Amino acid sequence: MPYVGIALAAIGVAFFGWWLARRGAANGSSVAFASEREETLAKRVASTVRCALPDALAAVRKELQFAPNQSDDVIAKRAAYHYDREHPAEHRVTYCDRVRG
Repeated sequence: MPYVGIALAAIGVAFFGWWLARRGAANGSSVAFASEREETLAKRVASTVRCALPDALAAVRKELQFAPNQSDDVIAKRAAYHYDREHPAEHRVTYCDRVRG
């Protein structure tokens, strides 16, 4: 009888893992990081420029390719700067009227 409980718990854990994997794939958040540094920098850039994680990862990888020995602060700032320069319409606030109020 105790084996039934263990089997049900294993099935529950397997189902929960499957559900989490499907949920991540549906959101497009499944990203493969090459290192912990890449992951940290990509999350930092994504929160700074408010973009999707795969887009931030591409910017970080580009900066790491150019200057891998730079500090994390420099890489994050450069990636955010170049991402903003390459995608200007996504992050600029525009107003209909020239004068606010």
